[in-house]
Amino acid sequence: MSSTLAYYVLWLSVGLLLVAIASGLITRTLRRREQALALAEALARHSVWVAAQRSRIELELRREEADAALRQARRVQGRWFPRLASELAEVLEIDRRIENFLVAQHRLRIDDPEAWLESDHDERFMALWREYLVTVERVTEKLKRVTGEERQPVEEGTA
Repeated sequence: MSSTLAYYVLWLSVGLLLVAIASGLITRTLRRREQALALAEALARHSVWVAAQRSRIELELRREEADAALRQARRVQGRWFPRLASELAEVLEIDRRIENFLVAQHRLRIDDPEAWLESDHDERFMALWREYLVTVERVTEKLKRVTGEERQPVEEGTA
């Protein structure tokens, strides 16, 4: 009788262990997806700031918000997505170049408005903006692959 009881207790323990492992894996997957959304949202907040700079070539107080978004993106990437380090480093590098460009344009506009008008600032900013968008898109695509969130294309006529 005791060997039968031991047999059932053993299988019950194995079953509980398997449930605990499955629960842990599901929780980790959901947490990872949540962090992927946090990373994508931080990049989106920063992108809004960068896009706004086209119409006003001045650094505004909102730069702190853009910097906070990048810090959040780096924290999440470092903890949850170490394979995205090089891609996020590219975003940070382009951000640095955009900021340097904006500071230089601001100085030029104050010191020599005519030279600023002739500097083709809009086209130069747009080139940086396009490079920035490509890099952010690369990060989000790799993030989708890493989290298994790649979406299947929607066929025409279905939604």
